[in-house]
Amino acid sequence: MKKAVLAKLFICTIFYASTLLAQDSLSVIGKFIDGHSWTMDFGISSNLTLRTFQGTAISLSKYISDYQKYRFGISTNLNYNSVDQSGNNYAADTLTGLTSGNNDNNMYSVQITIQYITYATPKAQTSFYFGIGPLVGVSWSEQNSNTNSNDPGYYQSHNGSTNSDTRYFVGVLGSCGVEWFFSEHISIHAEYGLSIQHNWGKTESSNNSQSSYVYSSSYSNKSNSSGSTSGWLLSGQSVLFGLSVNY
Repeated sequence: MKKAVLAKLFICTIFYASTLLAQDSLSVIGKFIDGHSWTMDFGISSNLTLRTFQGTAISLSKYISDYQKYRFGISTNLNYNSVDQSGNNYAADTLTGLTSGNNDNNMYSVQITIQYITYATPKAQTSFYFGIGPLVGVSWSEQNSNTNSNDPGYYQSHNGSTNSDTRYFVGVLGSCGVEWFFSEHISIHAEYGLSIQHNWGKTESSNNSQSSYVYSSSYSNKSNSSGSTSGWLLSGQSVLFGLSVNY
């Protein structure tokens, strides 16, 4: 008799506890979605630092219901590198030439993504989600190189070149992942993405070289070329781990 009473008491305790946990989960998710419809998304890098989840600039999400949201991402990249160098040439401890040059590399890119995301199990504390949407972007790079050589009393020369590449791309980005709403302010998610892009653009290059000799003629050469590029790219991502913070 006592065993039956203890069994009933145990079952009632488990049922009551699970009910409280379920209510707490729904309360957390309700506050996360309904009370804070805007979230900022971050990714966790390999060194455990935070970066934006869908770009290096900013990622924002807007809930439009308890199982749907839009995510907006802006990704930027800017790189500038300049190298100056100079040197002397010696033969048998005698100065035979001077060289100097510089190399500049510039590159930037901007990508914008918009995704519609839907959750498989609305208001569940842990849910799979799926997203799809367009992406557009532009990238540009330029390289400038100049080299000067001088052999006192014999010759001097200059070589310069410029190369540039401009590309535009449009495509579609699909994602699938799982998200855990463990707080009314923070959720954790893992996501895999796959994109297909069409890109097109143009390339331009120019070269200019001049040489003059003390006891001979001078020479110069110039050339210019340009071309166009286009293609398709299917690209997958490694699994991205991140968190969302509402406000």
